[in-house]
Amino acid sequence: NGIGMEQILGTVKELEGKMEVKSKEGEGTEFRLRFKKVENPKWFADKIEIKKGSTVVILDDDIVSHEIWKKKFKGYEKEIEVKYFTQGIEAMTYINSIEDKSRVFLITDYKLKKQDITGINVIEKTNMHDKHVLKTLMTKHTF
Repeated sequence: NGIGMEQILGTVKELEGKMEVKSKEGEGTEFRLRFKKVENPKWFADKIEIKKGSTVVILDDDIVSHEIWKKKFKGYEKEIEVKYFTQGIEAMTYINSIEDKSRVFLITDYKLKKQDITGINVIEKTNMHDKHVLKTLMTKHTF
């Protein structure tokens, strides 16, 4: 009850969703929210295709995100090289040291805490305009 539940119910109604509530005494209550499936916006990457022999540069100031990406790339170690950076300057220096960037792919966070640059700055200063994914918030990763 309270303002939180009112906001949830308002959102469910506005988006034409459904809410199911299951409760068992002594066990707890489960809320299940269901919404219509919608197509992703054109700017949203449904999947990332990375060619064998590529180097993927992960730039994120959150180490937890690095661990999630390590799990995603597990099993591909022989096919691609993955480099992890928390500092934008270090990632830029690394990328700009590579002569042939055709096999480099950048996955970068937009906001880099306590740094004077953003992921967009890194994309621009490394000329990775067509070879990047910019993430702002990632809660579920799918390939």
